[in-house]
Amino acid sequence: MRQERHLFETLSLLVPFVLIAMYALMAGFLRSYWKPVVAMAGVPIAFAGAIFGHWILGWDVTAMSLFGVIGVAGVIVNDSLVLLDRYNAIRRDNDAIPAIAAASAATRHRFRAVFLTSLTTVLGLSPLLYARGDELIRFVPFVVSMLGGMVAAGIFTLFILPTLVMIVDGRRE
Repeated sequence: MRQERHLFETLSLLVPFVLIAMYALMAGFLRSYWKPVVAMAGVPIAFAGAIFGHWILGWDVTAMSLFGVIGVAGVIVNDSLVLLDRYNAIRRDNDAIPAIAAASAATRHRFRAVFLTSLTTVLGLSPLLYARGDELIRFVPFVVSMLGGMVAAGIFTLFILPTLVMIVDGRRE
């Protein structure tokens, strides 16, 4: 129990620095201050999905669960960057295209990549839910967090993220 408390304290100190570093990298890559905020909006969604997954499946939230949330955060940011990069390319190639059309086209072009990333992660981790061996049982909370977070984050990336981009970027038009 003491080790787990120490781990929670360490993570609570490191996570803000990591989030700031992620924001800075994305802001430089996307050449925007607001798009990284939109992309990182999926992290709380993934966290909520992980907690919901624990609640539905009846597993306690442990330190391993937090590692799953951190893993999902990386995947959601990656998926968001793929979508936002395509959006930026569409807007850069044609200045006259409205935000709604660019967001729609970017989602159509990258839907398969984002969907398959989420689906293959969920399918690949699913067998570990049934692990009952002494050595594997401690990884189940990690898997539950990953699965719940990936489902929520995948839905966010494919449906909510384009809407947020369209709303924020469309206001400037």
